[in-house]
Amino acid sequence: MARSTARSRHTSLPAYLRLPLACVINVVIGIIFHSVSAGITGYELAAISQRPSDYQLGLLMAWKLTEGLLTYVLGYHGKSKDVAALTCLGHLPYYFFLYTFYEVDTKACGLSLAVDVGRLALPSLLMPPADRPRTSDGEDRNLTKNASDWLLTIIFGATIYALVIYISFSTWLLPYLVTHFDHMRSLEKAHNASITALTGLLLPLGWASSQYLFAPTVANIEPLDDLQDMAEFDPATASLQETLAHNLGIDKHGFSNRAKALTLRAVVLVAYSAINIFIRVFFTVRGAEPLGTLAWAGMWGAAGALTSLAYAWVGHRVGLNETGN
Repeated sequence: MARSTARSRHTSLPAYLRLPLACVINVVIGIIFHSVSAGITGYELAAISQRPSDYQLGLLMAWKLTEGLLTYVLGYHGKSKDVAALTCLGHLPYYFFLYTFYEVDTKACGLSLAVDVGRLALPSLLMPPADRPRTSDGEDRNLTKNASDWLLTIIFGATIYALVIYISFSTWLLPYLVTHFDHMRSLEKAHNASITALTGLLLPLGWASSQYLFAPTVANIEPLDDLQDMAEFDPATASLQETLAHNLGIDKHGFSNRAKALTLRAVVLVAYSAINIFIRVFFTVRGAEPLGTLAWAGMWGAAGALTSLAYAWVGHRVGLNETGN
């Protein structure tokens, strides 16, 4: 009887139906939730939005479907935390742009971001794969040991993003954006930004980056024998190249499991966030020009790459500590 129940649980939803059903749920949730959120927050987003052509609407819809497909291609179906984290990393910069330069309030931005995260994460949560392991997720084993360490990784990730944005605001970005966006309402928030304030505002990105980048990194800690070459590293005689490779988890045999996992996720993060930010800003914000949009998206892609490198270094140190080296 128990075997029959287990079999029916695994075959209740055919595998070939899961992908199209998830895509439908993705679109339906987005339409319903965005309509509800507009009634709660008003139409602030509509006030700064351009009127898209049929061609642009088609591209936006195709991209939303592509986002849903991406979670399957990457094997994230059933991993709702990973999907939520990646979505946050790719979508928050769009709302940060509206908040900073178009005076859209945090309530409207936060609720809209929650809708974007929900429409992609909920299908994964509602329809886990039939062969999903019933054991606890190993990615959390190192992170739940110490809540203060987990909090520090969140602040660490948010701080890196904040530093990149602060330096960009203070140097090249603002004059460039003014030149390539016709309807910006204000630069006051950007001019008054501080690293501390930006870090606090970007704490959701800190959580998302620690979940998406750092958690899998510490989950792929190599056994003691695999780290022996790294443990024998001598900083006094090593070249600059060897020192960088050592700190990123690369030895004479090549990438470690941890480095491979992080590299793949870093590539996905940079590509997804840059593409999504460009599409969302260029096709929805009034007065957006390609070069200005590319600069904004590129800055966030660079921030994601730097955050990945920073977590690679931290993950390497954690790996050595875990193995007693």
